[in-house]
Amino acid sequence: MELKLQTQPAPVCQTVLDLAAGQPIEADLLLPDYCPDIVRVLTCRAEARVTQARVSGAALAVEGETVVTLLYLGEVGGVCRSEVRQPFQKRFDLPCECGSPLVFASAWKESISCRAVSRRRVEVQGALTVRAVVCDAKTQPVLCGSETPDLCLHTVETAFCCLRSREEQTVTLMEMVSPPPGAHLPREILRADCAAVLQDWATSGDGIAVRGELCVSLLASTGEGALETQCYTLPVSRRFPVGDAQAVCDVSLACEAISCTCADEDDDPPRTTVELTLRAAFLGAAEETIPTADDCFSIAGRASGEEARLETVSIAEPLSERCSLTAAAPLPEGADTVLDAFGVPSPLRFERREDGAYLTGSVRFAALVSGGESGISAVSAAAPIEIALPETVEGTPIVQAQIALLSTQAAPQGSDVAWTGEALVSGVLLAVQERTALVGASVDETQAAPRDPAVGLRVYYAEAGESVWEIARGCGALPQAVAEDNGLEEEVLAEPRVLLIPAL
Repeated sequence: MELKLQTQPAPVCQTVLDLAAGQPIEADLLLPDYCPDIVRVLTCRAEARVTQARVSGAALAVEGETVVTLLYLGEVGGVCRSEVRQPFQKRFDLPCECGSPLVFASAWKESISCRAVSRRRVEVQGALTVRAVVCDAKTQPVLCGSETPDLCLHTVETAFCCLRSREEQTVTLMEMVSPPPGAHLPREILRADCAAVLQDWATSGDGIAVRGELCVSLLASTGEGALETQCYTLPVSRRFPVGDAQAVCDVSLACEAISCTCADEDDDPPRTTVELTLRAAFLGAAEETIPTADDCFSIAGRASGEEARLETVSIAEPLSERCSLTAAAPLPEGADTVLDAFGVPSPLRFERREDGAYLTGSVRFAALVSGGESGISAVSAAAPIEIALPETVEGTPIVQAQIALLSTQAAPQGSDVAWTGEALVSGVLLAVQERTALVGASVDETQAAPRDPAVGLRVYYAEAGESVWEIARGCGALPQAVAEDNGLEEEVLAEPRVLLIPAL
C-alpha cells in the first residue's frame, strides 16, 4: 500500500551540550617599575570573563580572560594595586554538528591564592570553572494528517514555544564622574566594581531599546595614604540592532569596569574617567500551535508508527528579585576602622529539595580595616542567597541568571566587622521539555484482521469517558464513520450509550 502522509515542520530546540570543566589559573604577577615594593599582601582577587563563544563544526571554543587584581601594602604610599590579565580558551566537543546553535557560556573563579616570592613578584594559583550549554534550534517534520483512507491518525493541537535565537552585543562606555559632595579628588583608583540594573526594554524598529542604571563603586587613594569609597549611580539608555527584534522575549544586562583614569588637579571640573563594558544578551522565541499525530491504526493491516522525541527549550520563570544580605567576621586585634568594603557574587545554582525548588548562591564580602599593630588588614565572610521558586518549575532547568551587587556597607560592631548589602538576582530559568510525536507510519497488509462479510453492523456498549478514537480502534472501524453514524459531536463520551459500529 502506498501511503500518502501529510507532514508539517515543528520548531524544536535540542540541548546537545550542558557541561562544566575546570581551567587552572597560573600566573606570575610582576610589579611594574613605578609600583613600590611589597611589604605585605592584603587581598588577591580573580574575575573571569567570557569574551567569545563560537561553534565550528562539532566543537565549541570558549574564549575569555582572567583578571587578577592584587592589593598590597607598599614600602611607600600605603595601599597599592597591581593587575595581570591572563587569556584562557576551553574547547568542548559536541556530539553532532548544529545547524543553528544557541550558546550560553560563563566562567567563574572557584579558588585563588597568591604568594609573594619576592618584593617584586607574586605567584598566583587557582582554578576556574567554565560552563557551556549549547542548544540547536531547528525544525522536525511531524505527521499531521493522512490522505490514505485506510490509515487513521490521531492528531492533537500541540503548542510549541521554544528558543530560536540568542544574540549578545558588547559596547564600551566612557563615563565622567565627579567626586561626591565632601569627597576628595582621587589620585589613584585601587578598586572599580560595576553592576547593571535593567529597568525596561522595548522593541524599536529592527532593534531593542534598553534603559537601566549602572551602579559603580570605586576605592580611591586620595593622597598621603588616605582611602575613600566613592559610589555612583549612572543612567544608561542604548539601542541595540538585533537580527529578529520582533522575536525577542528576554533581555539581560551585565557590566564590567575596564579601567579608570583620575583627573588632573588643573581640570575644571575635575572628573574621573571610568571605562566600562556593557554586555546585552537577547533571547528570541517562537510560539506556534500545529496538529501532531500521536497514534495510528489501519483497517487494512497492522499499522506501525515511528515516534520521535521532540525537545524544546523555553523560558520557565523570569527572575527579578532584590535580596538583603548580612555577614560578619572577627576584627583583627586592635582594628577599629573600615576603610573599604566590597563583595564578589558567586554563580547561581538550581536545587530541588523535599520542600521545593530553590535558586542558591552567595556573595563573598571583603573589607580593608585599619588599627592595631598590623596597621591595615583584610577580612572576609560569605552571605548566602536563597530564592524559593514556584511549584510550576519542573525538572532541572538551565539557569541563566546572575547576581548584581547594588550596594555594600561595612562597620565595626563589637568585636566583629559587619557587612550589609543589597543584591539583585535577575535573568531567567530555561525549561527543557520533551514530548513525542509520530514522524512516519507503515502498514503491513499481510496482517489484516479477518472480516465476516455477513456482518453489517455491530453493537457496542460504550462507557462514559471513552473516546471515539479508542472505540473505533478497538472495533476496527473508521473514527469518522463511528461519529457520523451515531450523531456524535464530542470526542469523549460524557455518559454511557449504545453505539452502532459499521462493518467495513
